[in-house]
Parts: sequence; C-alpha cells; structure tokens
Amino acid sequence: MPEIKPSGNGPPGPPGNEKTCSSNRTFACRSLHAVPSVKGFSLIELLAVIAIIAVALAVVVPRLPGLEGYDLDSDSGRLSQLAGFLNERAASRRSYYRLWFDFNAGEVRVESSVDGKEYVPEAESALRKIKLGPSVVMEEVRSPGLGVVTRGEAAIVFSPYGSEPFEVRLAAARRSVIVSFNPYTGKAKVRAPEDTEKAGTR
Repeated sequence: MPEIKPSGNGPPGPPGNEKTCSSNRTFACRSLHAVPSVKGFSLIELLAVIAIIAVALAVVVPRLPGLEGYDLDSDSGRLSQLAGFLNERAASRRSYYRLWFDFNAGEVRVESSVDGKEYVPEAESALRKIKLGPSVVMEEVRSPGLGVVTRGEAAIVFSPYGSEPFEVRLAAARRSVIVSFNPYTGKAKVRAPEDTEKAGTR
C-alpha cells in the first residue's frame, strides 16, 4: 500500500475544484498582506505647524497680565536681595562691587574689584547679571550722587565702608514698584510708588 504524505492543504475537495481552491488561497494571501492607503501629515507640514505655534506663543504669552505681574515681582525681589547681599559681602571681604543698571539692555550687571579702581565682571555666574523679564521696564535710578537717571547706564558702588542710598523704579504694564536700598540698615526693600507719596503727605 503506497504511503500517503500530507500536503498541508487539508482534505482534498471534490473533483474539479482544485483551481477554485488555489485561487481562493491566493486571494486570501493577498488580502492579508494588503496595506490600506492612509494619507497623513508629512514631516515638513508638522514642522511648519509647530513653528507657527511657537511664534504665536512667543508673542502672546509675554503679554498676559498675570505673567507681567509675576515678572515684575520676581525681578524686583531678586534686585533687592542682590543689593543687600553685595553690601554684606563688600563689608565681610573688604572688597568693592559695582552695580551697573543698563536701561537699553534691560539688565543689571555686577562687577568686582579688590581696590575700587579696576573692576572686572563678577566671577560667580549667579551674581553676574539679572536679565529683566520681557515685559519689565527699568524707568529710573535715583541716588544722591547720580541724581535721576532714566536712560543709558548708571552705576552704584558697594564698598567696605558702605554705599549711598539709591532707588530703582521698575514697571510692567500698568503697575510699577520701587526697590530702595538703605545703607544704614544694609537692607533693600520693595514698595509701591503710592507708599512713597503717602509718606510724603504725612
């Protein structure tokens, strides 16, 4: 009796249907491997959309009232802390520090000196510069030695023997604050301009 080898195609069908089974198998294989044609965004289109969103956020976000107030409070707080810290360090290290107020760049830079003659940028990155927020404007710097400065640059020196009193007025949108330094207490504080006007009328 001859040995029957399985073909793997299941039991044989009725006579005359071999071609039909073969065509059905071919159709099934083609159906399994068929890839649907789905159209999506190309990489260039996605990059263009992301770029447009980034530009829109860069224009809109700095103009939000809540963020403007946050930047003003943050910058004025950092400036008052920096002034008090430089005053203490000048006395403890017997060194000199110069605080530069740059109206055009909207920043405050720190320079140091061992003798008060030649100044170099501060080595510590945390003390080197304060960059004001995009919505914050430096309106004026006032001191007995400088008078009132509203443009260009102005410098205040912290020496081992103290510093002169000074005030810096910052504004954002419809709000402004004054950072004032008192050399007798060695502290700086932030107050609203209305507080100064009320104190002057008493």
